[in-house]
Amino acid sequence: MAGKSTPPCIVWFRDDLRLCDHPALHAASKTGRPVICLYVLDEPPSIPDARPLGGAARWWLAQSLRALRERLHAAGASLLLRQGPAARIVSELARTTGADAVFWNDIAQSPHQAVAGQVAAALREIGVASRSFPGDLLAAPADIRNKENRGLRIFTPFWRRVQALGDPPMPLPAPDGLCPGPMLAGDTLESWGLEPTRPDWAGGLRASSGSPNFLRRAWLAMPANATGPTTRARRDSRRMCVLARSARGKSGTPRVLPRPGTPLGQPISTSS
Repeated sequence: MAGKSTPPCIVWFRDDLRLCDHPALHAASKTGRPVICLYVLDEPPSIPDARPLGGAARWWLAQSLRALRERLHAAGASLLLRQGPAARIVSELARTTGADAVFWNDIAQSPHQAVAGQVAAALREIGVASRSFPGDLLAAPADIRNKENRGLRIFTPFWRRVQALGDPPMPLPAPDGLCPGPMLAGDTLESWGLEPTRPDWAGGLRASSGSPNFLRRAWLAMPANATGPTTRARRDSRRMCVLARSARGKSGTPRVLPRPGTPLGQPISTSS
């Protein structure tokens, strides 16, 4: 058990709003130090190329944060909500709490990588360590290159290279328990206005999301060639998947579907 003088560490939650299969949270829990679990609403985005959240995405974010808050509470921790530029919020929190390390999962998209770079730079300025972990890719792009060290543009050699890398690591379990950090004042979820009120067009979503088969139907209804918000929803759903070692069908493609009753922010089962 950590002593009263033990400096805390911070886990900066980003897209992976869950406890299991979360490398950053897993690493922080293994330190034995008090863990401050932080989510930052960086809106409007501090990076010009970042796409702002649409209405439906904001509603889903609110439900995901509520689910994450409940699961953190069950593990002995709390969820701190702050709004503003991520670099300023994270570095100020580290400075005021005496945290000596910040952990987060990477997001393999240029705007999000730029935000993470700003956070890491702000932490370096105050002498706080930062540790990032691969969070949304089965294989690093640097591991899938041609002889000229360029990315592969044809699917067949790309897929062969991916298969040659072997099976992905097994998903990490949720921490058995978390050492709680200091009590800190933060925003309320309601103050962020993520959910519609006038008019409240989310009534149908609330009713449907309570159905055990809602996420399965939503997943199967997504067209494979979709673009825009639908593609983002499919990508975010994949990030929530528990990637089983041998979850492949006859064609060799992964069979990853939501388990009935799986709430948003929880891993999706790969069982048939």
